[in-house]
Amino acid sequence: MAHSSSFSSSVRARFEKMIREAQDPVCTALEAADGGANFKEDVWSRPSGGGGISRVLQDGAIWKKSGVNVSVVYGIMPPEAYRAAKAAASPDQKPGPIPFFAAGISSVLHPKNPFAPTLQIMIFHPYFGAVSHTIIITVVCHIAQNLTYVQCKNISS
Repeated sequence: MAHSSSFSSSVRARFEKMIREAQDPVCTALEAADGGANFKEDVWSRPSGGGGISRVLQDGAIWKKSGVNVSVVYGIMPPEAYRAAKAAASPDQKPGPIPFFAAGISSVLHPKNPFAPTLQIMIFHPYFGAVSHTIIITVVCHIAQNLTYVQCKNISS
């Protein structure tokens, strides 16, 4: 069991490092593509554990508004929330508090051109207890207010 727990911690640490390192080059590339606007950064913390970095670029030459956000949160999940997240669990099951960890990077890009697609990307990795759950990758593209393409991919760790 200790091996499983250390493996889970290692996967968590690598995933957190990956998403934190991805934010800078994505923001740099979007600023370069825009040619003028810069991201404003807001570092936030979650009182019961974790935090993140939200970056927003607004009123650029190409981007009306774009965001690139990293979140790493952890703490104790109340039993009611755990039961809601695990729909298959018996309603009379009363687990104790469950430690959780969730990390992700997300981006929404709104171009000024109304005929250019809006793009939304999210990569998210949740843990409940010492168990690593599926990495979820979602890509959504909107054109002129119509959802035109969705790809969700779950990658088991």
